Amino acid sequence: MKRGYHSTQSKYFNTVPRSEFLGLALGFAIGMFLTGLFRMDSSALEIVGAVIGFAVGYWIDGKYFAEKDIPAEQIEAEQAEEAEKADDAEQS
Repeated sequence: MKRGYHSTQSKYFNTVPRSEFLGLALGFAIGMFLTGLFRMDSSALEIVGAVIGFAVGYWIDGKYFAEKDIPAEQIEAEQAEEAEKADDAEQS
């Protein structure tokens, strides 16, 4: 993810965004299916599927769920403005 951005997705294990985790799990499952389908003894397809799934999940997270960070000063200023408007409305 680019610096200055954060993901808005829920996170599994408080670290991995949902799309990356599901991509990893789905890629591994597809790799297991293909390994069984072709009756292979190695687990290379499972590893490749997991890596591809994780990469797709990372891309989806950056493309659709990235949100620019807002400085704390800007948030505090907006809250102060809202509080002033609420006070003015109560006094009227």
